[in-house]
Amino acid sequence: MMKKAKTFLLLGITLCMFGCSDDDDNDKSNTTSTVPFSLTASLEVRNDAATPGMLQGNWNEGTQLAAMHSSLTGVKKSIFTLSPTSTDLFTGDISNKVKNDKEIAVFYPADAITANSSDTLTQKLSLAGQDGTLAGVADYDYSWALCKVTMTAQSGSGSCEMKSLMTIGKFEFTTDGSTPLNDISRITVTATAGKLYSNATLKLKDGEFSNTTEGSFTIKNDAGLPGSAYISFFPSEAAQLHFTLVTNAGNIYEASTAESITLEKGKYYTATALTCTPVAPAKVGDYYYSDGTYSTEVNEEKTCIGIVYALNDKNGNIDKTLTASPYGRIVALTNAQTKVRWASKSEDIEELKNDTIINGTQQTGCLPYFNGTADSYFSDNAEEQIKGTTIDTETGLITAWPSEGILSDFNGATNTSYINKSTSTYPAGTYCYQYSKPGKGAGEWYLPAVGELALLWELQHAGVICNAKQECFKDFNQQSYWTSSEGNKNKAWYLNFFSGILMANSKGSTYNTRPVAMF
Repeated sequence: MMKKAKTFLLLGITLCMFGCSDDDDNDKSNTTSTVPFSLTASLEVRNDAATPGMLQGNWNEGTQLAAMHSSLTGVKKSIFTLSPTSTDLFTGDISNKVKNDKEIAVFYPADAITANSSDTLTQKLSLAGQDGTLAGVADYDYSWALCKVTMTAQSGSGSCEMKSLMTIGKFEFTTDGSTPLNDISRITVTATAGKLYSNATLKLKDGEFSNTTEGSFTIKNDAGLPGSAYISFFPSEAAQLHFTLVTNAGNIYEASTAESITLEKGKYYTATALTCTPVAPAKVGDYYYSDGTYSTEVNEEKTCIGIVYALNDKNGNIDKTLTASPYGRIVALTNAQTKVRWASKSEDIEELKNDTIINGTQQTGCLPYFNGTADSYFSDNAEEQIKGTTIDTETGLITAWPSEGILSDFNGATNTSYINKSTSTYPAGTYCYQYSKPGKGAGEWYLPAVGELALLWELQHAGVICNAKQECFKDFNQQSYWTSSEGNKNKAWYLNFFSGILMANSKGSTYNTRPVAMF
């Protein structure tokens, strides 16, 4: 009888442990239902902002906010939409896991929060993609608030004032101090002094930034900006800004702020009119500087971070017909890392094209290297010589190149976007992706594809890009270098810089890496 009593007692305690809950932040209920929620969210007014819209504290029509539980994991993200009949009332549904008197983190714009639940309370934010317009800058005017909620079994509500996390600047660009520089299609923003951040990670619990990335970012507007631009900035200490501008006609200019600007949260900055100076377009072999400019002769007063090795069209594609361009690609002055694997294990990268043929016929072979104007090869065997890959030894421009096979792959930036997860899983791609120099930070560099690395081989051997010509450039070692081009699940392509041999080998082999970037 005593034994049965003990059994019932233990059973009762167990049932109470699993069945009794105080509904606190440790509630791990599997219930996933939602209830209607109304949020009153005001927007602070920017200082000295005379421009209508969000800068004056007015939400745009159709604005959406995202909300996350700030302390309980496993709660689905909520989306609230501005009511068409109100200036600050947002409505939507919220998980019933959110309890009365608890806090949610609210963020604008909603589509910048890619996490689906409060399991992730950090979000990487970027300034890439701005178009320079007043309407467009609103998408990068990141704002945040903590909101204590009132919840019942049937509904919920809350109110908060959204705090802008960014600085918004308005800049006017002129040709002479008063005449607007019109039809601007591209503006690259860098800092010649102080710090400029291109990416940052937001902590949704407290609205603070961490893991900021120094670098440049580019404003693009194919319609053409009429002499002015609205630009969003992450907060930072005083920064002196430099702008490299390109018009739709292909003309290039540069301008700088006369003094450093303190980029404070929630501030609005109006710059005095900036006078723009014409800049010659880039050519292969030019020095590329941290302020986004370039020159044929070295400018010792600037910081060189790379050498131009190819010219692009405005869409970022290599154009063999160009002799000069405001767009192009640069090679880093030094290696990113030596003796690293391509990947830690054999697996097929679904997004990468598998190619086991060099130029439509050969599976391995030697690239030409140049002595004066005549090309020669490491191997005397004609079957091992890769034909049809030639450059002008004076200008460095491509004169012939295969249109099929792995040599036609110039998509290193896209390739690297799939192999930059970590230095332990994809070392070669990740080390190049993490490479950072003033004016071009981590995330702007990449591991070159086969076509790009093969072109760099020929440019070095032709004397167009080499230490003998550009003293700041460190030649490729007479060793093997990885490309970002995949052969199959087991192999990736590499190029030997002693012999010019191009072939695919095990992803576990260890070779060098040299990063490249676009401008």
